[in-house]
Amino acid sequence: YKRQALYLLLSWLFATYPKPLAVFCRVAIVVIMIGGLTWQVVSANTPAKENYREAAQYLDDHATTQDIIAITSPFTIYPVEYYYRGNAELATLPIWNRLKFGPIPTFNEQTMPQEIATLKDAHQKLWLLQSYDQGYQEKMRIYFDTHFQRLNATEFSHNLILYEYRLRYD
Repeated sequence: YKRQALYLLLSWLFATYPKPLAVFCRVAIVVIMIGGLTWQVVSANTPAKENYREAAQYLDDHATTQDIIAITSPFTIYPVEYYYRGNAELATLPIWNRLKFGPIPTFNEQTMPQEIATLKDAHQKLWLLQSYDQGYQEKMRIYFDTHFQRLNATEFSHNLILYEYRLRYD
């Protein structure tokens, strides 16, 4: 809302200018706004929207009550919870107890195997949903690829990838 307020303030300020200068300034600000919008639309640096709705729908259709869904960026559990309606348990890696006061836990490569062991105990498959890379996504994926059987990988949008791993064979 700050940007819109700035445009309104500038427009009001331009109204105090002599008419030809005011018209020129208003046209210039509109051209700048359209140029900025165009840059945002075509720029590769603009972050893409992550398609949590489609990922959650896929999980609704494929995950069972014997599975667990692990989200690798803990704060992205909120959009997943918003769309997910299935029966599989949702968890985060690193494990985050949202009922406990304090910050979101940071990734620790030494404790990752113990955290994964606590998640896998009572589950057949683990669905690893990776999004919003914070620098440890690749390490986590490599750990899962070397310790469990990967059954599937689905990319829903840029940097929103769902991996399916078999945890047990019983």
